[in-house]
Parts: sequence; C-alpha cells; structure tokens
Amino acid sequence: METTGNCLSVKIGIIAVTLILLASGCMNRSAGTGAAIRFESILRETPADRIRDTLAKTNPELLTFLRIFNEQIIRIGPDSCVIYPDNLARYLTDPGIKGIYSRLEQNRSVISNNLRLANEALERIPAVVPALGKPLLVTYIGGFNQSFAAMPGVLAIGLENYLGDTCSIYQELGIPAYLRARMKPENLPADAVRAWVYSGLEPLASEAGFLDNMVYQGKAYWLLKKLLPRLSDGELFQFSPEQAEWCKENEKGMWRYLAEKEVLFSTDRMTIRRFFEEAPFTREFGNDSPGRTGAWIGYRMVSRYMKSTGQNPEALLKERDSRKILSLSKYHP
Repeated sequence: METTGNCLSVKIGIIAVTLILLASGCMNRSAGTGAAIRFESILRETPADRIRDTLAKTNPELLTFLRIFNEQIIRIGPDSCVIYPDNLARYLTDPGIKGIYSRLEQNRSVISNNLRLANEALERIPAVVPALGKPLLVTYIGGFNQSFAAMPGVLAIGLENYLGDTCSIYQELGIPAYLRARMKPENLPADAVRAWVYSGLEPLASEAGFLDNMVYQGKAYWLLKKLLPRLSDGELFQFSPEQAEWCKENEKGMWRYLAEKEVLFSTDRMTIRRFFEEAPFTREFGNDSPGRTGAWIGYRMVSRYMKSTGQNPEALLKERDSRKILSLSKYHP
C-alpha cells in the first residue's frame, strides 16, 4: 500500500521479534494498574482526525505511542499530515489487517485472558525489581512491522504475533514453522515481561562480544524466571520438551565447545548471530539442538552467579562486567 505527499508507506511484512526503546537505562516510572488498553480498538472506533484529541482526554500517556505507531510501526506519517485520515483508512481496510482483526475477534476470550495474565505478571515487577516499575500495557496491530514498543511507563505489544501456531495467516505469509510454533496466545505473558525487562537493561555496545551477549541474555531470562517462577527453564525459552531435554543433557558439551573453540571471547558478528538469533537449530550443535543456545548457556551462568554471590535483582541490573560475572559464577557444568 502506498501513500502520497510527505507521509510514509506501510509494508506488511515479517521481521524477527524486535523492540523499540524510547529511553536508555532502566524505565522506572510506574503507570498504574488495570487491564490492557486496546489501542487497536481505539483506532477503529475513533475518527482519524479526532484520535489525538481523544487520547489527550482519555489516555494522555499514549500520545508518545501514537507518534511511534504512526511514524515507526505502520509508517504512514504523523497525524498532522493532511492525508493522514486517508492513509489510516487504507491501513485499516487492508485485507491483511482486516484478517488479523477478524482472527483476534474469534479468539477474543483467549487473548483477553492472556492479557490479564500478562498484566498480573507485570504488576509483580515493582516488588521484585523496583527500578523497572510497572508499565501500562497497551495492545496494537502493527502488520508484523514491530513486535513491541517500550517507552517510560508504557509497554505496547503487537497482537498479530499471538493468533495461534496453526493460524492460516502465518502460513500464507510464509513464516517458518519454528517461529509459528511460538506464536501462541499463551506465550504473550512471558513475552510481555521479557520485553519490559529488556527495556530496563543497559543496551549492549555495538562492539559487544560473545560473552557480553551471553550475560546480557542471561540476565533477561534470569529476571523473567524470577518474575514467572512457575515456568520451567524450557518454557522460559519456549523450547519444545525435546529441545529442553537436549539442552540439559548437552550443557557440558556445549560449554566445552565454546571454551575449546575460543568462541566465548569472540567478537565476530557472524559467530555471535549463529548462537543468539532465532533459528530452527544451532548449526554447531546439530539439528536436534534449539536455536539461541548462547542465551540458554548465559541464563545458566547468570543463575549460578546469582546463587554464588547472593546478589539481589537490582544489583544484577547494574553489574556490567561480563568477565566478573563469569568468574564469580564458577560456572563449570
């Protein structure tokens, strides 16, 4: 779909799960309690030329998100653009977007229940990691352009990623089976908590090496486990039972490989990507392994570090020395 003038075009496409961050460091402003705000419903029920005024009266904390949604997520330009109402109308009537709305309506009760669980999990954050605060949960439909958006006090989540692993829309778009397997409504609560945790971690430097990435990911998953203790380690990573068992049985072998092949201190971008990005398996460990094994090892290391040192979650957030964490963890599976 194309637009004219100074407004941008919308592209309905598939990208890896990503997160827009609008602040650095920990986001420590709480935004109250209650159920999620259904921004996708506001868009459908409010005339385009009144959206900003409506939000200013009812949900002023969403005005920043409105700008991000228009200009960075669906990319139709600012709502001050003279053709914004036409661009938004074209977006909302796009067959792909209408199909997502329809599927969400069919799964309304399941989605609503998991949004409630997500909000309950987010409400536990201030008691466990006060520095992160509890965000206001907002939902939207972004056409697969952006999975999450985090800004001070607000966490927005794209519901198109939770239509169910057998959803025909995913197959029509050619989303690989290993990614479709994770696109279930029941994964929404953990994904929401993890996204907010990531927003509170100090971003990795562009030159960060393998160990830095491993500790960064390990911190996020350790905090997720702290906030959702009922999840098994396999469920934290959304591994299949077979993949989770494979990791347990091969933890020692994976660690030995990383040490002996000098991967642990590598700064090679391609090497780092192979162990941390979404993939059906980790090439170095064979077809039975899951992807993101570097993150899983990082989680195991950080767990050992926290047990060995007795640090609290906020101290973990502040600790940026990856080699120190490795040393004090005494991690030798």
